[in-house]
Amino acid sequence: MHEIVHVLLGHDGHQPQAIEREVREIAAQMLIPIGELEKELCWASSEGELADSLGVTVAVLRDRLNLPDARALMERAHFQEWT
Repeated sequence: MHEIVHVLLGHDGHQPQAIEREVREIAAQMLIPIGELEKELCWASSEGELADSLGVTVAVLRDRLNLPDARALMERAHFQEWT
């Protein structure tokens, strides 16, 4: 998905770090809709389990969890970080 986002944005060749971060965020949003995250978040006992249930890597999950809508979701749900 990451490379598809580059194509959709018209990127060609190596991109600066800020652009790569933006692409990772867009890809994470596309792969993990907020509704799916909300549905699975309350059942997962670990980051790995949540990533598996969503069909993504832990890295993609972390990118998604750092976005404002996911942070707000976790705050509303009084989510505690996994230990």
